Amino acid sequence: MRVIYDLQAHTFGPHGGVAGMMNAIISGLAATQPDFSARLYCPARPAAPVPSGPRIRRCHWQGLPAAMRRQPPLRMLYHGASELYWRLHPADLFHPSFYPEDATLLRLPTVVNIYDLVHENQPLADDVPDVQRLLLLKKRAVEQAARILCISQATRDAFLQHYKADPARCLVVPLAADTVFRPMPADRARALICAASPAMDPARPFILFVGTRHRYKNFHRLLTAYRRWARNRDVDLVVAGAPRRSSDAAIDDLLPAEGRVVHIPYPDGQTLCALYNQARFFVYPSLNEGFGIPLLEAMATGCPLCVSDIPVFREVAAPVSVFFDPLSTEAMMAGLDAALALRDHPGLAASQAQTLARYSWQKCVETVGALYHELR
Repeated sequence: MRVIYDLQAHTFGPHGGVAGMMNAIISGLAATQPDFSARLYCPARPAAPVPSGPRIRRCHWQGLPAAMRRQPPLRMLYHGASELYWRLHPADLFHPSFYPEDATLLRLPTVVNIYDLVHENQPLADDVPDVQRLLLLKKRAVEQAARILCISQATRDAFLQHYKADPARCLVVPLAADTVFRPMPADRARALICAASPAMDPARPFILFVGTRHRYKNFHRLLTAYRRWARNRDVDLVVAGAPRRSSDAAIDDLLPAEGRVVHIPYPDGQTLCALYNQARFFVYPSLNEGFGIPLLEAMATGCPLCVSDIPVFREVAAPVSVFFDPLSTEAMMAGLDAALALRDHPGLAASQAQTLARYSWQKCVETVGALYHELR
């Protein structure tokens, strides 16, 4: 079973659930399927870790540079060379991590991943330079796909409603949290946090946000709610993930308050685990998501959840969580108040353990492996 993987998602940044999902699938199948071999095609220099192993090989073929896409003669020359290269390197399946510019490999039986429908919601799609181009590539990949993998039931429901695809072609393959996320001794967690941010006072309680500042993440509304929250002078807001943006500072200036907002850009896995362990709760105010791996990461450490009341979070989050209307600053502040008591909830641990039992990379790999054999 020879599978070509387009690791386009690995070029987006050093962290990301998409790259992690593809790495888990490739490494898991290489370890468990004797007839499996992977050829990794990366259209640009990868920023995220790329899997390796005896049956995992990197391609030397590169993607189409942006400058060539604008010049028809060069584009035609590239596509001709691409046809020849892949004819000399045959495979049974193609599984791109995102929606490929080069349609050559779509002639193979193709498995396409659907992560969310953020880009179909134009006002929220500010994380790519050309939304219309992305949607055209996505539509082409969906139309030619033999199977479509959706990372949650909520994403599958939204996808089928928007694209009117054949439901028989659409499977749900949920994700999982990395094994680095687990309960950690308090002294070690505090030491890791202080090393990552010497300005933090380990004695002060904090709530945690993890992610980017893209519009659909609803971070600015969270920052507004925190600045108006009556408890902000007692509880810090720690923001882990993408670096601080100038627009964040503008809100800080416009909304004076007693509380502190501490930014920790791109913490490593151990530091992020420590933050989950020490946070009073994890807050995730997204307007739209396809899954929400940080929810699983938080629950794996025992951290309570305070999240948007959207379908996918109702699906993924433990029942013992606080849900709020993400469009209402007042509702968000009420959610922050309610979530402060969650660590003392007697049913928290059992609720999270029962939820986490539904998600594992082993289940994901087994489902994808069975699908590959079906399509051969």
